[in-house]
Amino acid sequence: MPDRAEVPNDEPAMTLLGDVSAVELQLLGEVDPSLRNADLLHTVSWLEVAQLVVVPSWRRMVARVSAQCLAGLTAQTLPDAVDRLRDIGALIPSPRGMLLNVGQRAQRAGEVVEMALGLALLNDGWQVSVVPGQSFFQRGTETLNTMHLMDKIQAGEISREKWVEQCQALGIAELRLVDGRALQGRAI
Repeated sequence: MPDRAEVPNDEPAMTLLGDVSAVELQLLGEVDPSLRNADLLHTVSWLEVAQLVVVPSWRRMVARVSAQCLAGLTAQTLPDAVDRLRDIGALIPSPRGMLLNVGQRAQRAGEVVEMALGLALLNDGWQVSVVPGQSFFQRGTETLNTMHLMDKIQAGEISREKWVEQCQALGIAELRLVDGRALQGRAI
C-alpha cells in the first residue's frame, strides 16, 4: 500500500452533516414523534438559553415548593436546607413516566434549593451564564458556581463556616432565597 500523507483537516465534524438543523429535527422526530413538526420548535443560541429556558424552569420549580419549605432561608443559611431536603423533595412531582424514590427526590430538592439561590442572585443584580455542563453567576469580577452546591455541602466538601465566609465576601449573606421578585419574570 502506498504511503499517504495525512492532510490536516481542522473543520468541525458537524460540517459533514450538511444541514445541521434538518438533521437535528430528524433526530428529535425519531426520539419523540410529536416533535416532527418544525413549526413547534425554534433555534435558541447558548447565549439565550438562560433567559428563555433555564430561568423560567427554575421559577416554575421553585414556585412549587417555596412557600412551605424555603421560607426564611438566606444564602448564608443554605446549609440549614440540608435537613429539609426530604420535605422539599416530597413536594416535587415525579417526571412524566418516572417514579422518583426518596433519595432521588432529596437530590432534586437540593437542585431546587440551588435554583432558588440562583433566582435570588439574579434579583440581586448577578448575571447567569449557562453553557453545556455548567452554569455560573457573575457580578463584576465576582463569580459563583451553584451547580452541585448542595451535594458539596452535604458531602462536607464545603463546610458551613467556609460557605458563610464566601457569602459574606460576596455580599450575599443576607440574601433571601425566596421572595416575591424571585418568582416573577424579571429580566436577567
